[in-house]
Amino acid sequence: MADAILMSVGAGGVTSDDVTASKAQVLQGYRTITSDSDDEVVEGTIPNRGNGMDAVDFTNAHWESKFVARMEEGYYSQVGQWKPYVAIPYAVLANVAGIDAGKMLDTLTIAGVRGTIPIYGAWNSASEVINATWENPKKIFFRFKKGYYLDDGQYPPSVSATYKDIANAVGIRASKILDDENILGTQGTIPRWICTTGGVITALNNEGFVWDDTSNAGRGRGIVARIPDKHFIQDASYVFLSSPNFYPQNLVKNVNINGVTGTRDYIDLISPTWLSDATLNLQVNTVEKEIHIPNKFLQYNGLFMKVIVWGSTLDGYYKDSNGGACPCILAVTNWDGGATFTIKVGAAMFYGTLERQGSGFDDFKLRYRGSTAFNLSLNFLITQGFSHQWAGNYAT
Repeated sequence: MADAILMSVGAGGVTSDDVTASKAQVLQGYRTITSDSDDEVVEGTIPNRGNGMDAVDFTNAHWESKFVARMEEGYYSQVGQWKPYVAIPYAVLANVAGIDAGKMLDTLTIAGVRGTIPIYGAWNSASEVINATWENPKKIFFRFKKGYYLDDGQYPPSVSATYKDIANAVGIRASKILDDENILGTQGTIPRWICTTGGVITALNNEGFVWDDTSNAGRGRGIVARIPDKHFIQDASYVFLSSPNFYPQNLVKNVNINGVTGTRDYIDLISPTWLSDATLNLQVNTVEKEIHIPNKFLQYNGLFMKVIVWGSTLDGYYKDSNGGACPCILAVTNWDGGATFTIKVGAAMFYGTLERQGSGFDDFKLRYRGSTAFNLSLNFLITQGFSHQWAGNYAT
């Protein structure tokens, strides 16, 4: 600023008309004649702000891609090497500049605002594993903590999860896996029943039996073989059940059982026991007759008696109980006491009952009623299971 030279009036001095600076263009604390001082020496009005001050306004002038700091009007001086300044408080700068701690790493501080984003290394563990079955296609999600993840040399950041966590998320269960499989650390517990004999595995403990279906499946009678429960059957298409007596010669002739046709006649050869031959003459006035067979045959299960009429012209004869067809054959077993039969000879009818008297096949009593006399003989057939033979005739 130039210094004013004052001259005394009337001696060729300076007047207000001779200067152009007004009081507003002169610092406070300095006096001079100004254009607006009416030839008087006055003090300037420019405030001296010193070296600097806080900005009175800080604005983001985004339309110019700038920040604008406003200050109070006045004079700002340099102090030594320190040039004039305007100060912007951190809080004002952070607010106007939009500094967000949540968008900054926790190692960075700007305008007094420290970032809150944590930094993690390249190798990290997931905090949760989610089976997103609602996705299409279905996916597995790995949740991890928010933050910044660093590379580790050549390896990009990674997030890992334990086998157990993944297995739990996708529903892997040991009880659903074979015992020779391990999936994601889960060892299977389903035992295997392995066949090593050409696709036919032996029934468990060689157990099996004939069974009449009671499951309402309508399968009737069959042979069942035992298998272990809750096992996986491996390399087997069939189950073998031992049946050492299952041969044609042990099956009734012409009967097919599971593909095997029997060849055994209903009457097999055994050592016969011949009983005495005689003719039993029945009279209408005879009420009952005792019949004694010399041998008891306690080891047998059944006795067949063939009723034969002699010496008469027969129109036919038949029996009423125990089934069967002509000629009249009576069946007596260890579980019943006797049998009844009816014989028709011409117009006459003979009604007979053969009652067992003892525990074996030795003593019988014949009861009858009818209208004529005729000769009658009985043939006996001793049986044990399917082994039987006509043992001979007996009559009294």
